[in-house]
Amino acid sequence: MDDNQMVNNEPQGAADGQQQMAAPLYKPTPEGIGGWLILPLIGLVITPFRMVYLVISTMATALTPEVLSYFDSPDSAFYSPLYKPLVFGEILVNMFIGAAAVVLLVLLFTKKKIFPMLMVVYLAFNACFTIIDVILAKMAVPQIALSGEIMRPVITSVLAACIWIPYFLMSERVKNTFVK
Repeated sequence: MDDNQMVNNEPQGAADGQQQMAAPLYKPTPEGIGGWLILPLIGLVITPFRMVYLVISTMATALTPEVLSYFDSPDSAFYSPLYKPLVFGEILVNMFIGAAAVVLLVLLFTKKKIFPMLMVVYLAFNACFTIIDVILAKMAVPQIALSGEIMRPVITSVLAACIWIPYFLMSERVKNTFVK
């Protein structure tokens, strides 16, 4: 304010008994694709590429004639009638997970109301699948050791579910963003 608007060191209008009201404080609510929501978004973008890589690498290593001969021949110490169904099941589920990530990305970018619930189902499915996959692999090939390499996907998917399921169920940003 300049000196012409001041009367007795008070803003004009204040001397008349009028009170100037301060603008109400506005606390914006978080919404939109930002904040912590960026991390699951990155995961969903990477997942289809990761699943394509896993399917190709599985087919290139686990389904070669040399490897199959270890598990197909009843004379082999590694014989397992569960091996082929397990590998084909992994391939199918990995393809499903990759496709589901693409669908979830579409729902995320279009801010569909159903996205958070489907994301919760996706995270729970992924965690359950990795646990079941390791159990079935151990049943199919008892000789495999439960090493860090085998357990890493289980730990990762379970931790992701434990962190992101509550986020998608309780986050203000999620509630304010997915409303269509």
